[in-house]
Amino acid sequence: RKQIILAFGTPTALTILLIMAASIIFTVHTTKSITSDARSDVSNVTRTISQNSPRYIAEILSLQIPFQLPPLIAEVVMDRFAGYPHHLGYDDDTAVPFFDIDTQRNSYPLNSTAAALPLHWQIDPNVNSDNYQEHVQHRWSWYGADPLISTSSAAYFMQGACDPTKEEGCTDENNNIDTGGAITPTPTNKQIVRKAADLNFILKSTYEQFQDVRDVGVYFANAGAGSILQFPHHQSRSNGPYKSIGCEWMSQPNPFDKSRPIASNEEIKRCRPKGVEVNYTDYNVLEQDWCRKMALEPFQTHFFGPHNSGLGDGLWYISMGKAVYDRLTNEFIACILINISLESIDDAVSNVKLLNRAEDGGIRVTVVKWDEEGTVVASPEWNSSNETEPTTINNSRIERGLSVQDFEHFKSLVDFREMLDPKDVRRKFEGASYETDGLFVSAYPLPVPPEKSTKEYLPQFMVILSIETEDLEKTFETIEDLAEETQKNLVIWIVALSAAGLITSFLCISLASNYLTKPLKWINDTSNEILSQVGQNYSETENGIGFSSTPVYRCSPKTELNTLVLEFQKMISHFSGRGSAKVVGNTLIEIENKFDLSAKFEK
Repeated sequence: RKQIILAFGTPTALTILLIMAASIIFTVHTTKSITSDARSDVSNVTRTISQNSPRYIAEILSLQIPFQLPPLIAEVVMDRFAGYPHHLGYDDDTAVPFFDIDTQRNSYPLNSTAAALPLHWQIDPNVNSDNYQEHVQHRWSWYGADPLISTSSAAYFMQGACDPTKEEGCTDENNNIDTGGAITPTPTNKQIVRKAADLNFILKSTYEQFQDVRDVGVYFANAGAGSILQFPHHQSRSNGPYKSIGCEWMSQPNPFDKSRPIASNEEIKRCRPKGVEVNYTDYNVLEQDWCRKMALEPFQTHFFGPHNSGLGDGLWYISMGKAVYDRLTNEFIACILINISLESIDDAVSNVKLLNRAEDGGIRVTVVKWDEEGTVVASPEWNSSNETEPTTINNSRIERGLSVQDFEHFKSLVDFREMLDPKDVRRKFEGASYETDGLFVSAYPLPVPPEKSTKEYLPQFMVILSIETEDLEKTFETIEDLAEETQKNLVIWIVALSAAGLITSFLCISLASNYLTKPLKWINDTSNEILSQVGQNYSETENGIGFSSTPVYRCSPKTELNTLVLEFQKMISHFSGRGSAKVVGNTLIEIENKFDLSAKFEK
């Protein structure tokens, strides 16, 4: 049995130990190799992600900032005000580009006989603290404490309009929409009010579709006096008087007809001179710089801000809009202006998470206006709720992840005044990422360039992504720690399984050796018993050696031992005696000797 255990156990043990050692060596080597490859792969993937992520972030922000709205609303205004102000068909709506089959004439498809627009002070609020979720959702607080809001219709504002019951000196003439009021009457106001009522559908749809829109308005030139159509109808809170920039800019050539100015001298005279302080009740959009910029560059969508709400609520907005000129007369009709909250943009920027590491601040996304100063729109480093003035990228509080050099570097990559292939723009920005001062910096223009190049496209913002290289090292360390932990667990399992294999193997060999050598043990025991009784008094009953039972198990394999046992049984069965071998003791026994020649040998 010992020989069997040694013969089979030794190579088995050596084999298991060899496999265990090889497995441990292989595990350690593989872990090091995988860690090295992973470090290289993660580094490459990280940089690829860092290069592509600004574009993905810009695409997400493009959905939150409705860049397409100003051109869309401008088209609707141009359709409704076709022929402004005195073209044939303007007054009876036959100049609109919609042909009616029934009447066989052009007409506007919406009901032009709708109820007249309420003036800004004629507010009948349908929104309150109980139902605001239905009408304005989370925007309820944007309009101040206990605001008066109506989403039933847009409101119309013209200079001098007032509530006769509350304001001294206010008469019905101040609110006469046919003349344009008592302060600055115009011949265009009546038709503007009538046609503006049909714009309710686009303004209300815009407000309801885009949850970041605070208000949307069409600011009419109104023959130099200015007037406003705004949705929702809410009680405005004045920020005090403003300074007029004058309307001399309207004497510049019309962008669509260089042979004449934007407005006539009569219309220009309806504006206040430059530098004059004007109360907001006499507001004239033509005296505002933002509308001037739109009117002089009508092919672009313009962005302004960010600017504070002025209500002490910590809310900031950006404004975007576009000038509207008539297709038939080339007359300047209005400026579109949409005010958008930065809340969701701030949230989107603050919650960007790459490489599963954002909680430690190693990744920063900053949205900057594409202007000369690099005005910051949103940044984790700039808490706009505590600020009253906008900031720029040279602010030391947000220098981490931003610099003027970075901003200028990305701005100079592409000249967007030229017709460019959007794919080339994408490649240039993705290939322009670089490492500097422990940062990996990349950027992308916002809105994202269209699939087909157009002369109207110009970037308005820049998304800048900065990742600390130290943060990348933390990612590598995490991978290495995970690999080491996995290696440790594998080694423990290998040793444990090897030990279990050794114990199991020795148990099996021991049981098998005991099973296989059972016949030999029986032969040995029987032989010892026979030898131990030599020379002793024999009793067949007491001293018989049993041999009839087979010491070979039924299921044991047939080997030479089977033959040996059978032969041994035969041998002891032929010893004298019946049923057992008789052991001859050293005892005198008298027997009858029938040997006939015995007498010859007697003395």
